[in-house]
Amino acid sequence: MNIITKELIGSQLKVVDSKNKANMSIEGKIVDETKYTFVIETKKGKKVLMKKNIVAEICYKGKKYTINGEKITKRPHERISIR
Repeated sequence: MNIITKELIGSQLKVVDSKNKANMSIEGKIVDETKYTFVIETKKGKKVLMKKNIVAEICYKGKKYTINGEKITKRPHERISIR
């Protein structure tokens, strides 16, 4: 399955590597997505993460995928139309 072409809002995300070490281990539910960011609902509130700065583990339909955020810096509707 190519997770890059799926709608990710509602999926769980955990940062496993980041250029900004303050983002390490942030985890929560993806509540919004733009071309360059994920908005994550965490236990401490919403966090905005720059896609290009992170490697994330995303749980999609019960399976975990590791994604380099640089690979998905597109608008969600452009990204999900890729086949």
